[in-house]
Amino acid sequence: MFSPARGGSWNNILISARTAAMGGAFVSISGDPSGVFFNPAGLAGMRSVWTVDLEGFYVRPDHSYGVPGRPPAVSRRHGVMPQGFAAYRPNSKLTFGFGVFLAYAASGVDWKQQDTGMPLKSALGIYSLSPAVAYRLSDRLSVGLALNIYRAGLSLTTEMEPFGLINNDETGGAVSASLGLLAQPLPELSLGLCIKGPARMKTAGRTSLDFEGITLRFPSETSFQLPWDVEAGLSYRAGGRLLIAASAEYAMWSSLKTLDKVFKDVPLAGDVSVPAAMNYRNILILRAGLEWSVSSALQARAGFSWDPAAAPEESLNLGNIDVDKRTVTLGCGWRTVRAQIDFACGYAFGASRQRQFEEAGLVTVETYGLDIFFVGLGLRYFVEK
Repeated sequence: MFSPARGGSWNNILISARTAAMGGAFVSISGDPSGVFFNPAGLAGMRSVWTVDLEGFYVRPDHSYGVPGRPPAVSRRHGVMPQGFAAYRPNSKLTFGFGVFLAYAASGVDWKQQDTGMPLKSALGIYSLSPAVAYRLSDRLSVGLALNIYRAGLSLTTEMEPFGLINNDETGGAVSASLGLLAQPLPELSLGLCIKGPARMKTAGRTSLDFEGITLRFPSETSFQLPWDVEAGLSYRAGGRLLIAASAEYAMWSSLKTLDKVFKDVPLAGDVSVPAAMNYRNILILRAGLEWSVSSALQARAGFSWDPAAAPEESLNLGNIDVDKRTVTLGCGWRTVRAQIDFACGYAFGASRQRQFEEAGLVTVETYGLDIFFVGLGLRYFVEK
């Protein structure tokens, strides 16, 4: 029960409207403030002295659950994701950046008792506060570094026998770093590489539960591993108006073996450890996108991504639904001398998965599904001098 309830892959591409519209294939594209996340070396390509970027996404994940003999249940817990970036270029070689964005998770579940036999409302989100610096080593090569200061929030409300209402709220953090390289062997061709380091996430808070009319409250802690992540890609500008990009990301989720939960100072029991087996596997995420400059002001964008499930069948449950997803994205942008507005929308088509288990001699087959719809809007302001 106390697994990270976030629904779908932990990896997030909803960082900015421009990048989301291009399917997240952005590791090789320079001159964008979202490089703080995708590839800090790309900040070296910023043209304006100052850039301020405000981003927001509306996300609607549709989780589904079914067992034989019962109507399918659907959880729709909508969410809003505010994010922002800033970049400062004091000279032609050096650029500083800063970002506040949702690095992992992004969605939760809200199951009703009449649908699943047990109410469950939960979410996990991990924001990153990331200062970054990029340096142009030459006209063809840049390097960048970002410090990722993670802040996590975890919440869960449910009921289960023999207890009544259970509430768990925790916050915490961890620190990691990202190293990026960006090369331009030809004026039209760029190659990008970004390596994100691992982190041991730890959260702490309080848990309360009702037992025979008495409410018990005690401290609780949770810890789990965030993985190494390596992404490489290329982009090509054809004819000066069409930008084509593709990337491959290898997320080493096999480091997430267990989610370790500890309830401390429990009456008559002391500290109670409840480890949850996760046994995630490494995944390869593929992305592609394009941006067509219709005019000097208007851009049209499209993208596609393939995001396979990292969770094995045995770890699927109502709070941990992970499926293979194919995501199609569209968007556009309008730029003036001092400002830019970007729009993105997309839909992730999830492939349902089944989990089979035996209880009291009876075999039950559970079916899990997840589709995601999102829209995003970004506003940027540029200061040239």
